[in-house]
Amino acid sequence: MNVGTIGYEVHSGLGHLVRDYYQHGIVTRLLPIRHSHYKNYPGKWIAPCDRYINPHEFIRDLDVLLLFETGFNWGAIRRAKDRGVKVVVIPIYEYTPFPLPVKPDLILCGSLLDVDYYKEQYPTKFLNVPVDTERFPWCERTVANGFIHNAGHGQRGFAKGTPQILDAMEYVQSDVKVIVRGQPGERRIRELFSAHHDPRVELRLDEFSEQDLYSEGDVFINAEQFNGLSLPLQEAYASGMPVVTTDRYPANTWLPKSILLPVDHVVQDREAVQFTRSIVTPQAIAAQIDALYGRDISRYSQTGKEWAENHSWRVVGPQIIEVLECLL
Repeated sequence: MNVGTIGYEVHSGLGHLVRDYYQHGIVTRLLPIRHSHYKNYPGKWIAPCDRYINPHEFIRDLDVLLLFETGFNWGAIRRAKDRGVKVVVIPIYEYTPFPLPVKPDLILCGSLLDVDYYKEQYPTKFLNVPVDTERFPWCERTVANGFIHNAGHGQRGFAKGTPQILDAMEYVQSDVKVIVRGQPGERRIRELFSAHHDPRVELRLDEFSEQDLYSEGDVFINAEQFNGLSLPLQEAYASGMPVVTTDRYPANTWLPKSILLPVDHVVQDREAVQFTRSIVTPQAIAAQIDALYGRDISRYSQTGKEWAENHSWRVVGPQIIEVLECLL
């Protein structure tokens, strides 16, 4: 079965999805798209023989076109569809065009939020995006002393809640250590950090290896305002870190609710579609940090291990292949 995708070769969620589905034998060829803002790594994750610059060569003998979030090249997708290629979309509903310019044969939802959004319009199936338990091995955390926050690129108005987390330190009473990570060269993150002077907070801007992302620290904290699918939450949880994030759907369907952050209010926003941003106050973040600091967190760490085993590539990968084969 020849499965192609169109996407980035960059250090971002979409770039990592392309790489992971290729390295686990689902995607077999790539039509690369150059990212205009992030550093591109052509050929780093995809073998040269499986990269196609010519769209006509790319769709030749293709069985399935698997798209992450969007199509990038809808002309090539239409030509593939006309040739009988099955089109499958793994959406991120805030950013996936709706309605889609080309009708897919299946929406393969990695989030229950996506199922709710697309089920009336398109054929849908839910399968969790697999977590790589080899790349993110589990390590038991026992006491909550250090907190890790990944600001990423600070995208979409700091949707991961970075300003609120930094503001929260004014109210935190504990002698906690907080590490804030971001991509190199992100001026907005540096400027945001410079407005806060708390010795308990350390800023690191770099392209971190995945082995380093969750090897340090005890608790992962992201006050996410939206995002139906969040790979960092999955990766941190699978690595054994309790995850403190916003008590919002669908994260609250698979993460321990007792340590989630209460939503203070919601606002409406728009990207490809209108969506809801859930806002958490700095005071609520501070209260949860103080409540967890110094506490035994081993049971939360253990539930992450169990979740990872049930959502690993070993378990979910064959299910994805079966779904795609059933379309042919």
